Amino acid sequence: MSRVNGASKRGRSSENEEEDKYPRMTKESLRRLCKETKGYLTPHLNDILYLHYKGYSKIENLEEYTGLKCLWLESNGISCIENLEAQRELRSLYLHHNLIGTIENLEHLELLDTLNLSHNTLHRLQNLRTLPALHTLNVSHNRLHDAEDIRELEHCLTLGVLDLSHNNIDDVAILDVLSSMANLRVLTLTGNPVIKSIPHYRKTVTLACRHLTYLDARPVFEKDRRCAEAWEKGGLEAERAMRKELQDAEHKRISNSVNALTRIRRARGEAGAEAAAEDGQRTEAAAGDVAVGRAELAVVNDEVSSDESASGNEDSVDHGAAAGPDGDTQDRRLDQTRARASDSLADLPQPKRPGQRSLGLGASGCQLMGHSSSLRMLWGDKTEVDTREHAVHRRPRGVPASSLRSSRTVVSRW
Repeated sequence: MSRVNGASKRGRSSENEEEDKYPRMTKESLRRLCKETKGYLTPHLNDILYLHYKGYSKIENLEEYTGLKCLWLESNGISCIENLEAQRELRSLYLHHNLIGTIENLEHLELLDTLNLSHNTLHRLQNLRTLPALHTLNVSHNRLHDAEDIRELEHCLTLGVLDLSHNNIDDVAILDVLSSMANLRVLTLTGNPVIKSIPHYRKTVTLACRHLTYLDARPVFEKDRRCAEAWEKGGLEAERAMRKELQDAEHKRISNSVNALTRIRRARGEAGAEAAAEDGQRTEAAAGDVAVGRAELAVVNDEVSSDESASGNEDSVDHGAAAGPDGDTQDRRLDQTRARASDSLADLPQPKRPGQRSLGLGASGCQLMGHSSSLRMLWGDKTEVDTREHAVHRRPRGVPASSLRSSRTVVSRW
């Protein structure tokens, strides 16, 4: 008995000595790492913990870190998954580049979404059915060999991303396991001997996994799936016919899009041409109205000039005498001519520049100055009307024209 007790004590002491050779995951070291990575000194406030490249051989002293959602344990010397019971909120667990040989002690991680166990020593996938939310699993660069080693995947109902690359899988029966995974979307089998054993590898795997969208880092398009289905039914000729049919449909779709765009542009061009033609017609009509206004204005200028000449002769004969009946008749004729000119000009359009105040009035009280300046401003007319207060004054009967010459409208041509 003494020999047995002595042997057990020596065994425990040797294990302790072996553990002491590696860094330990102590509470003090964890708090120090939280400070270095700008985390919280209060353990349960941390949602991510960086413990990679530290040389740890055992997972321990994480009971206070109950709020963790992401735990990095990459590139250590860990050989066993343990002491994670308090991390019930964990979503991502990174254990790649370690010495793990068995998947265990994960049943309490009900919210775990991503698990990375690549570059370990796994011989068989186990205990994954206890992870109801697992979506991404990476077990590349391990020691998996046949279909039985990955049979556990049939029970992973939510698994959508699976990486089995660079193992020793050479069993074609893995297609039965993969086809039973209803939610599998991304699959990587690169570096396994089974790729050479499966005839028409890409088509066969695409047909086996009905919902696959990526295979070996290459997308699986809908046209690839339809071609594979045609190949399965009718061989290579059926695949070629399906591929040609898909190409023709794609060309037709592109042509229809281009033709529709051309029709839209043509319709816009025709509408612009019609609008330009209407603008031209309006411009010609306005030009005709301007010509009429200029003719009326010329008549007014001529009559004003003749009236001034007659008034000058009258002033030289009779200084300050009242005008006779002939003078009254001329005044009435002049007033009528001016009224007609004003009515004609009042009906003309009077566009104005931005910020320009219009000087025109209605047909009953049109100001000659306002119309003349508007015409000069828009169509370059050389007519200038110089008035006092910009109004047309009528000479009272019996008042000589010379006495009102300073305030009467003078119309002249440049």
